[in-house]
Amino acid sequence: MPINPDASYITSGATHCGAEDSNLPRPSLSSLDTDVVLNIFIYISVRDILAIRQTSRHFLAITHLRTVWHAALITKVLSGDLPAPGFAWLSPSRNIDALSNLSGPALERLTRRATTYHENWTSASPVPRRRRMLVAAPATSVVRLCFLPGHRHLLSYGYTKYEVGTRGHCIQIWDLDVEGTSCVAEFRFDREKGQRVYGLALNSLQDVGEVSPRGTFSFSVKSNVNSRIDIVQFDPSQKDKEDRLQIIQTSNRHGPSLAFHGKLLVVMVISDSAVTVRDWRSGYEVQLLHQGPQDEQCLGAHITRNGKNVIVFYERSIQIYAVSEPFPPMEQTTPPLDIRPALVLDQIFKINSIVCSELISWIQDPKVPSPLSLLVRFDSLFPWPGNVIHHFVLAPDPVYCHATDAHSDTHLREGRTPYTLPPVLLHSLPSPVRLFGRSDMTMGSYGTALWVDSDADGEMVASVVGERIAGRRLVVPPDISSIIANSGLKPPVNQQHMGFFNSSNFTLPESTLVGLSEQGARSSVFSTTPTDGWTTLALDEEMGRIAVAKTGGFIEVWEYA
Repeated sequence: MPINPDASYITSGATHCGAEDSNLPRPSLSSLDTDVVLNIFIYISVRDILAIRQTSRHFLAITHLRTVWHAALITKVLSGDLPAPGFAWLSPSRNIDALSNLSGPALERLTRRATTYHENWTSASPVPRRRRMLVAAPATSVVRLCFLPGHRHLLSYGYTKYEVGTRGHCIQIWDLDVEGTSCVAEFRFDREKGQRVYGLALNSLQDVGEVSPRGTFSFSVKSNVNSRIDIVQFDPSQKDKEDRLQIIQTSNRHGPSLAFHGKLLVVMVISDSAVTVRDWRSGYEVQLLHQGPQDEQCLGAHITRNGKNVIVFYERSIQIYAVSEPFPPMEQTTPPLDIRPALVLDQIFKINSIVCSELISWIQDPKVPSPLSLLVRFDSLFPWPGNVIHHFVLAPDPVYCHATDAHSDTHLREGRTPYTLPPVLLHSLPSPVRLFGRSDMTMGSYGTALWVDSDADGEMVASVVGERIAGRRLVVPPDISSIIANSGLKPPVNQQHMGFFNSSNFTLPESTLVGLSEQGARSSVFSTTPTDGWTTLALDEEMGRIAVAKTGGFIEVWEYA
């Protein structure tokens, strides 16, 4: 209900105190002290604050106070861990102390943009404020998209036909701040020479001097002569388009790059069926021992934000390793040091695809590990994957979180990890996929899950033809560790081997799940198409961007913020 600043929220004295008080002035919102009004603003929406601004000059002045928008940005955006488009440019480390340098109008713009974006993003059918079409190299089949750090460039990778008789893989980088279809860098591989690219990994830790230069990524190249892994740097400051992608290191390895974080590169060595962690600067590496069937396929890997843990995803297990730098030196003939997993999470059901994301928190101590969200789609008995996406969370371990740096080193030596067991199931998302239908999914650092499935008709069943892109912001409570501790869930005695995904012990009590389901319970449909053609997608949740690749080399970019 709109707030009337002249309405009486306190009944007159004549009603309760007798006729002698009937001449007292009728209290109104405008008669309240400014401090009281500022406290009221904390409990109402930004939309209501702007509506009150229109009622009088008095409130016009109050709603332009810097204090109003400083409090609104913290209470309505940052405390809810919502993305704040534009704030990352002011403070790449997401330090709230940077707010002290912003004026009242700047704080208001940030707050209004963030809340408007969030309302649109979580609506039933989000409406992009802008659509762009990028055209890759001719006859390209784009198989991978990713936004580069800095929120300006998009990387696409696919198989391309350059000209008659010449085919190969191509990496292109697009400048999204320039109008039109601006490809600013391109890297081509000649398939006629046997060059085939696979296993592209983007460096998740950027701009740390020579240790981790900005715009670096890794990809594996297989040719008729040898196999190698190239570390490539994108430098947009170079004048010539051909010079903006430069190989800064090459190593002889046969296997795809799985994850890249700072100096650490996770590689699956095909010849040994092993996964190694390599310090690409020094060349030292360690081998992550796999506990389980040797023929179990590796689906991917993730390096935690603090660089101290590596998580490897297999078809029937998730294995977490504690790694510490620097790696010990080794000679050319010396095998790498072996590291056993600190935790092995076994499961009965076979995983079809899995993605993970460490959630960003504006208010949490950056030294404390963030909850780890897992999106899992299992295989089924049929020749298509399961029709449900499961959202599991590994919560931070309070004991590990409150350890001093010295204790953290001890935890590493003991093989401890920053997560508590067991992982819990928070959400199940219907996502039907038809026979031979495409499916892809990704997850942002603020909790948005985005996926492609076959539910083009919105009936929660796979349609005969057509595709859908849907998403949902999956809320993880900031006190998830306390919720699990108070729920009665207990980790197994033997943490080295445990059931996973198949036990009711990993489900929180129904009362807790009901409370969580009320927060963002509805999935949003971003787009549907009556035909098939979407191949892959990417998400930049910070800036409200979605990139979708289509057959024929077309890439659509939708902007919501």
